[in-house]
Amino acid sequence: MLTYTPQSERPIASSKEQDKPWLLVLLCLFWVLPGLMGHDPWKPEENEAAALIVDILRSNHWVLPHLADRPYFDTAPLYFWVAAVFANALTWFGVAVHDAARLSTGLWVGAALWGVGLAGRELFGHRYGRLAVVILLGALGLIVWGHHISPAILTLTASAWMVYALALSRRLPLRAGLILGLAYLILLLGATWADALLALLASVSLMFYKAWRKSAYGITLTTALIISLPLAALWGYALHTESSVLFHTWWRNFAWGAYGGASSVATFGDFSFLPQTLPWFTWPVLPLTVWSVWINRDSFRADPRWHLLCTLAGAHLLFVICAGHPTEANVLPLLLVMSVIAVAGVDDLRRGAASALNSFAILTFGLAAILIWSGWLVLLIGQPADLLARLHRYSTAPMQIAPVGLLFALAATVLWGSVLLRRRALGRKALTNWTCGISLILCLFIGLFQNWIDAGKSYRPVADAVQALNVKFQPHCLDATQIPSAPLGALAYFGTYSISTQDVNSCSMAIRPADVTPPVRWTLLAQVQRLGESKEQFNIYLK
Repeated sequence: MLTYTPQSERPIASSKEQDKPWLLVLLCLFWVLPGLMGHDPWKPEENEAAALIVDILRSNHWVLPHLADRPYFDTAPLYFWVAAVFANALTWFGVAVHDAARLSTGLWVGAALWGVGLAGRELFGHRYGRLAVVILLGALGLIVWGHHISPAILTLTASAWMVYALALSRRLPLRAGLILGLAYLILLLGATWADALLALLASVSLMFYKAWRKSAYGITLTTALIISLPLAALWGYALHTESSVLFHTWWRNFAWGAYGGASSVATFGDFSFLPQTLPWFTWPVLPLTVWSVWINRDSFRADPRWHLLCTLAGAHLLFVICAGHPTEANVLPLLLVMSVIAVAGVDDLRRGAASALNSFAILTFGLAAILIWSGWLVLLIGQPADLLARLHRYSTAPMQIAPVGLLFALAATVLWGSVLLRRRALGRKALTNWTCGISLILCLFIGLFQNWIDAGKSYRPVADAVQALNVKFQPHCLDATQIPSAPLGALAYFGTYSISTQDVNSCSMAIRPADVTPPVRWTLLAQVQRLGESKEQFNIYLK
């Protein structure tokens, strides 16, 4: 019979099981590293971000980077500053700009994992910090954003250190204030004012609880504001000094991120977004969070830890619900807080639920690993023909053996098998096996298929064709009106020519989507598309 044993009645795990932090470091490396280097920017958002970083390096637009001739207002530029510094340093060693930018993403992810680990330990004690890291790495929604060239990862990092700072404030208020100020500063310089205001309001709202109305907590908040606000104001001042027109455009239409701007506030934009996104984006964190909330419900009134976590979770949930333009990036801070909440319920999981998750993880990822290895062999040997034809729908590039990738995939497979044999508490074992399974699939896909996938997702062939025609005809600029942002970013990143997206321009060469009818006088020079792409095609014209 499946029975429930209270945590207090369970045997204490041996110290040998408890103290192996290097295993967590190894898991983090196998999760973070795959895909950071060795491939072009991928659709949809990496091309735009890479183009913004290159614009900083080429044109010194440090205050406000540009995508071609369009100023970028969606977020403040901290992510692009750090990525540009990485690129400027690593290009001396032959590292491509987009690879250097992804390495900066890896740095931000590592900082977020460090922060959530400290938060879990500060709130719930020794070994719970490690568990918080494992839970967060197991979330499906983090896979793409944790390996992407995108400023969205900054909200995750800032949220992790904000949770830790608030938890620490009751014990070391001044140190907590320094950390909280840096978290606010990351949001102000790397996200939007809406994200920063949410963090501030959530922090202040804790003072509604008697346990948080202490002078020490006031010291923490005051210190954080003294550190963050003056430094963040410098960027706004620099933008206004550079161009008051751009500053007012940002302030009126973009300053509040998912809520628009000061003169165009947008709320309740999509009620279906959260129900459609939350179940898969936060799996398996969501059911663990619900369980943890349920079994700890009697502690909510008196325990300051739950005041903190419930306030932050409610604030982030309300933020996404009310947003006029919600995106997956807005859910990342909520995912992080849910991961910390879930920590408190893992050791009290019912044996049936833990066994189900454990079995599901082993069977799902084991079968997926077999299918991935089989698909790789099919592409490598070219048989059977029917399976080969199906795989070629995604990319027609030839499959080649990458020695380093193959060794990486083999190592991940062997390590995953060894993890299954380790003994630990069933709830923790299920989560570890789940997260290790996700890391295995990441390692296999990247190790075996990275070059093959890259050939189908990269816009480099489109940009190279435009570059060749630009060299041949020497136009003053390229008319890229009506081109979506992803291919536009690729043209700006890979090309060295001037691009105009204005309806009225003097460019003698133009590129348009193939389904757009050009003026009669234009001469078609070429039709280009990504390798294996049949739907998204572009025509290059001479005006």
